[in-house]
Amino acid sequence: MRHITRPALAAAILLALGACAAGPGGGGQSGQSAQAGQQAAARSADGVFRQKGEASFFRAGEGGNTVTASGDPVDPQGLTAAHRTLPFGTIATVTSPATGKSVQVRINDRGPERTDRVIDISERAAAELGIEALGVAPVVVEADPDKQKDPGVRQALAALSGEG
Repeated sequence: MRHITRPALAAAILLALGACAAGPGGGGQSGQSAQAGQQAAARSADGVFRQKGEASFFRAGEGGNTVTASGDPVDPQGLTAAHRTLPFGTIATVTSPATGKSVQVRINDRGPERTDRVIDISERAAAELGIEALGVAPVVVEADPDKQKDPGVRQALAALSGEG
């Protein structure tokens, strides 16, 4: 009998759930477009977490949430972001290939809710990237364990990136 590892099982469940959400009645997006928007993160040879995909941004009062998953107040004018896996407190660089601009954000929430997005950035971060008029735009997310000030974040990010 073949044994399935926990990470493999978790990945299979996430893929199955993503396919269910993207199917008929899943918010109007096809499974193909959802998979195209959500790119896998990769650790480069230099140990930096890199992820390409679509970013969205949040405005004041959207969704009715006033507190993030980390316990911080929601602040659309702060340089913050929601990411599914990066540790809270991670300083990540988000770059828009279209504008060539980059901004550093602090991860303080989980999300985005839509599976075809890789990060949800604050309104201010979107403005600094020059993508606020678009609403959704391609980005590259990078987080370097060596550039994190918090040792706990540095260690968690290194483990996530496969170094720890």
